[in-house]
Amino acid sequence: MVGEIGVIHGEDYYKISFAPFSLWGSWRERFKLFIDYLDKTGFLDGKIKFFEPMMASEEEITLVHDKDYIEFVRKLDDMGRGFLDFRETVAYKGVFEDAKVVVGGTISALNLVMRGKVDHGFNPNGGFHHAKRGEAGGFCIFNDIAVAVKIAELKYKLRKIAVIDIDGHHADGTQEILYKEPVLKVSTHKYAPFFYPGTGSIYEIGEGEGKGFNINIPLPHGTGDDVFIYLFREIVEPLLDKYSPELIVAQLGADGHLNDPLVGLKLTTTSYAYVAEQLDKISHKKCKGKIVALGGGGYNPLNTAKTWIIEASKFVDSLNERVQSKLNALMGKQTWSSEEVWREARRIVAYMKRAIFPVHGL
Repeated sequence: MVGEIGVIHGEDYYKISFAPFSLWGSWRERFKLFIDYLDKTGFLDGKIKFFEPMMASEEEITLVHDKDYIEFVRKLDDMGRGFLDFRETVAYKGVFEDAKVVVGGTISALNLVMRGKVDHGFNPNGGFHHAKRGEAGGFCIFNDIAVAVKIAELKYKLRKIAVIDIDGHHADGTQEILYKEPVLKVSTHKYAPFFYPGTGSIYEIGEGEGKGFNINIPLPHGTGDDVFIYLFREIVEPLLDKYSPELIVAQLGADGHLNDPLVGLKLTTTSYAYVAEQLDKISHKKCKGKIVALGGGGYNPLNTAKTWIIEASKFVDSLNERVQSKLNALMGKQTWSSEEVWREARRIVAYMKRAIFPVHGL
């Protein structure tokens, strides 16, 4: 066990944003706050190594995206303006190269983990889970998660890959691309009328060989730490343990935080710390610590940076007293859910144990 986290970071990350101008500042600021905290405070000193992102090749992009769509992105890059979807995902000069860089960052994290250079790889500018085979969406152009899964299968010959996505929005693009494949895919997300992207019900369970491998955990508005942890413990942990993945790809989007402006869940760092700690334990039990972690969403820069720092700390075997004290200062106070939210949570668990668990021998 190497005992180190490989963080993907490059100067290009500070200029990349596929979101509208109103969100550009928050998109970039979260990286600066995260890196500055790690660098200037010495937090996790000796446990973190920084690596530059590579640039993904078009061949790697075509593993999951249609060639016509790739050409469409290139065309809007040449035009230097416009939107790649319905006025959400921005096009500009250089957008094609930028999109390849963020995918390359996730490939870099995967290569580091698979080659044993680090236990866990973390690409904070990764997790673009809304991108589908032939279209952009939700500030996502190319789906780095699905590309990483395909490379893990083709290059590293892995057959059991788990994708765990705790972003506040449904992983609709990842679901579409991998829907018919027996890759264990779990998405926890807010699910409510008129909330983007509108998909992610418990009944979307996969097709063909992928039936029973697509797990959606739709969270009602106002879900707190108590219900979130309950659902993760009752559904995700048993499935991961039974599936015994060779690699875990974790999209750790922080936009479900109670102070995030876009979602409306009531999660705190309590939930994110719990998930990171459990994924770390499972990874060392099942796949020698192999986790590729991705930053995902998060539009309150300070809370997002805090969340990433806390998640990174949970990927470390032991913390000294000084670091533990700093970590405790970053933790939020646990939140609680209404009885109505609890009723829905129990219904979700009952459905999963009836419809999904038997597929996996649980």
